[in-house]
Amino acid sequence: MLEVLNPWPLVGRSRELELLADVLAAGDHFAVVLAGRAGVGKTRLASEWLAVAEARGLATARVKGGQAASGLPFGALAPLLPAAPGPSVEPADMLRRAREDIVALGRGGPLVLLVDDAHLLDDASATLVHQLVSTRSAFVIATVRTEAPAPDPVIALWKDELAERLELEPLGLCTIEALLSSVLDGPVSGATLHQFAERSAGNAMYLRELVLAGMESGDLSNQDGIWRLSGSPAVSSRLVELIEARLGAVQDPERKVLDALALGEPLGVGCLRLLGKPVKLEELEARGLIVTGYDGRRLEARLGHPLYGEVIRARMPALRSQVVRQGLADRVHAVGARRREDALRFATWCLDAGGDMAPDLMVAAAVTARNLWDLALAERLTEAAVRAGGGMEALLLRAEVAVLQGRGQDAEEQLAALLPLATNDTQRARVTAARVEYLVSRLGRTDEAVRVAAEAESMLTDPGARDLVMAKRAFALHAGGRIPEALEALEPVMARSQGSSAAFAWYVGGTCLVRIGRYAEALTFNEKCEELDVDCSGSPPLNPTRRQTVRCGALIGAGLLRDAEELAATAYAAGVAGGSRTVQAVFAMYLARVELVMGKVSDARHHALEARNLFREKHWINMSRTTLSQLALAHALGGSAEQAQAVLAEHKALGLPEEYLNDIELARAVAWAAVAAGDMSAAGEHLRKAAVRARRRGDFAWEAETLHDLARLGWAQEVAPRLRALADLVEGHLSTARADHAAALVAADPEALSSVSVAFEAMGAWLVAAEASATAAVSLRRAEEPRKAVAAELRAAELARRCQGAITPALRAIQTQAILSTREIEVATLASGGLANKEIASRLSVSVRTVENHLQRVYEKLGVARRADLTQALGSV
Repeated sequence: MLEVLNPWPLVGRSRELELLADVLAAGDHFAVVLAGRAGVGKTRLASEWLAVAEARGLATARVKGGQAASGLPFGALAPLLPAAPGPSVEPADMLRRAREDIVALGRGGPLVLLVDDAHLLDDASATLVHQLVSTRSAFVIATVRTEAPAPDPVIALWKDELAERLELEPLGLCTIEALLSSVLDGPVSGATLHQFAERSAGNAMYLRELVLAGMESGDLSNQDGIWRLSGSPAVSSRLVELIEARLGAVQDPERKVLDALALGEPLGVGCLRLLGKPVKLEELEARGLIVTGYDGRRLEARLGHPLYGEVIRARMPALRSQVVRQGLADRVHAVGARRREDALRFATWCLDAGGDMAPDLMVAAAVTARNLWDLALAERLTEAAVRAGGGMEALLLRAEVAVLQGRGQDAEEQLAALLPLATNDTQRARVTAARVEYLVSRLGRTDEAVRVAAEAESMLTDPGARDLVMAKRAFALHAGGRIPEALEALEPVMARSQGSSAAFAWYVGGTCLVRIGRYAEALTFNEKCEELDVDCSGSPPLNPTRRQTVRCGALIGAGLLRDAEELAATAYAAGVAGGSRTVQAVFAMYLARVELVMGKVSDARHHALEARNLFREKHWINMSRTTLSQLALAHALGGSAEQAQAVLAEHKALGLPEEYLNDIELARAVAWAAVAAGDMSAAGEHLRKAAVRARRRGDFAWEAETLHDLARLGWAQEVAPRLRALADLVEGHLSTARADHAAALVAADPEALSSVSVAFEAMGAWLVAAEASATAAVSLRRAEEPRKAVAAELRAAELARRCQGAITPALRAIQTQAILSTREIEVATLASGGLANKEIASRLSVSVRTVENHLQRVYEKLGVARRADLTQALGSV
């Protein structure tokens, strides 16, 4: 807490600092004016540069303009001047003597004077500052607020080109992230970063107060190494005082404008002008209290800062709030809801104001909120629609929203109660679809989901209703790893159905094709899905997130890793900006997936942990286990067997069925955790079993990745033929490069390994590129070509640096592989991990004498005398 209270580091202003230095060095101007909105960091930047001037040995001084001194001649500069002269002194003499006194502070050298809040200077002080600059008697750094009027002599500084004027923009997202990471000494989650950035609008002063409020309330905390906001902490009393000082002078009717915007922004300017007495919107905009802009052809207004609305709402009496909301609803109702958003906002204002509303309008608004994936609002509206007598449609909507939100107990109870109430096939299909979605995505009970869907299919006669349930059954089959069955179930639906049911079927088909490795066809399916997903009636439309996951998965599988990373990052950012934790969680998971393929293990840990936390918060158990697999794999690739095992234990504690689509990812994590612990034999067994399972399912993409792991760990000869066959089944450069890598390992061909390394690097797969180059270096040393070996080692080291601390046998053993056999490396690694010879023998299924012989040869080759020296000898290479 004390660290946060201390002055914050100056982040993101290096360009401005350099410009200030350049202005002083060039001598073309003798002043710099830093202009910007209140709290943007003008004073902080000016103070930083004043400290630089002091460090250079220059004399410095600082003064501050203010309301209290603005009525006194030289009031702002009084602290730097001797006792005030008598009344008989002429103004011109006063000005001259004041200038001489200021110049004298330089002690014969140049003076650097900081004038903070120069827009509040009294006329005499402003004139003196202008003279100091125009006569080059002192170098002035002045700060002014862009939204406030300034005295004419201050304006003349930049108007007459006596000063360099520098506009300070609010802090950008990257700068805020760097600042928070520095202050909090750790990374922040994407949602937390966005919330701070959005609420502060880049205002450094407001940002600091928001962080303090979060820490004081406990809403901002470090969870597993990532700082997260668990709620939206109320603004502190300090921040309220700052904002009320900006809003305090506003009187009616302008106050009505601010109240209306606080509860309903954005609002059309035409609507604001109808609030009663004539409103001077232009004055409010000039003072920075509101901002306007066009949305299409409609001119809309918002409050000048997001926190203005929070403070106004917090201070507004409940009755006043109801009156304002009802007034907004009445105006929209009077002119008619011209946009979908207008109807939704109308319903929300009516709901908040406690007014009555027709059930069908409330249901329609709830559908709109659901289709926009504003699930919190959809929940409120569906509850209101049920209370208002919205009937079965309202009940269905409420249950669907409960499923989408992951509210387990609520969803189960509502769905169980709804099925007997369904009066037609469409309603029965929607209940069944919601149950299947819940069982698969939230609980991971895919076999039960298949059974539920199949039972419903047998009782439905309406073709559209059957198609919806068949598509959901295919979804459950795919999630359970039964890919051929899923594709077979989808064929009739894709052939005849339209609307959201068909869109969902084409989506599931695309996901199946990604696993098979038919990426081009998967993208075609995805385009068809987007084309069909236009019917928002009935069951929920397909979440756009799902369409993007198909594309992202296809890009990863094909080896277009940078494209996949960009897509996932863009979708993740959109989810954060839109406040959708679902989108954020899904694409944090996909970012982790592509980062693992690239070898960016630290980033993968960060995103997998963030996704795990979000899915756990939403009680999406099935998705949680996928992210736990990724997190364990990231820890293992980073060399931390203990952390990987802890995550795997958390995975096991979920108690879910073992068979599911992404269990291959889990098997890979278990295998690499064994590698990190030095148990290569166990790793090989886990990977072989996973590869057999993937092949049985027809999941050629996972099979290729798993077999490539085996090749990387020393079993290339065993898997090379199948990897070559898979290169013909799985599209894209990545599959071909994996087959080439295995073949080059079998041949121990340094030239082929170097070519493979280049191919992997071109895709962005830096970890395996580094491994291939490292192995090429080993082969070159064994061939007694040290010059080429050094070049390959340097290349491997450069690629490994991009992998954020990844540690794999190929990287660790760049040197030792040249002199140790694979079995000797395995025995030495286990021994360095603390295992006794008997334990090593048992684990490797060899005799104790064999272990002793291997260790003796390792000692001789590495030049060490005892087991305790092995860790350093192996870890230094």
